Amino acid sequence: MRKSFILFAFIMLFTFALYPCDNKREGFILGAGLGFGFNYSSQTLNDFDNSFVKPAFMADIKIGGTFKGGYHSLFLNNKETLVFNAETASGDDETLVNNLISIAYSYHFKGNEPEGFYLSGGLGLNLFHVIDDIGNVAFGPGIFAEAGYEFHQHFSAAFFMLYADTEKDSLETSSFITGILINAMLY
Repeated sequence: MRKSFILFAFIMLFTFALYPCDNKREGFILGAGLGFGFNYSSQTLNDFDNSFVKPAFMADIKIGGTFKGGYHSLFLNNKETLVFNAETASGDDETLVNNLISIAYSYHFKGNEPEGFYLSGGLGLNLFHVIDDIGNVAFGPGIFAEAGYEFHQHFSAAFFMLYADTEKDSLETSSFITGILINAMLY
């Protein structure tokens, strides 16, 4: 199943890469990015409190559309963050996943012009879990903000901030994640 998904994703990305883009930020957009930052988290499990600051790796996927001369974008955004060797509220060192699925908006200051500043933000549902315990997911609201610069047509660098509160049974987690993303966008 996993191999089929990877093959399907590769074929889709290859197909989009061959699609003749008109290089105008209007209509359909598809983007992906990778980044690095820091996760500031606090957890409460029953009466035990735990806080940590750890390096975090991030993947970012966007799919949506742009309108009004390339100034405005509305898209579905998925920001997934991995934190390795984080001491959880239960006292174990685990790899943690923070996954924010949001409806997002971007404003590009130069519209269809390449190479310019933009601001993005989104609000959505955050999923928090230990990487090998996908059946035990905590849910809650999440929000992100991003300020970036398109340094070359289709490529940008951005500073991001993400905040999420999740809860499941007696475990409550608050996460504040900051970092840098490098994005590629088809339009």
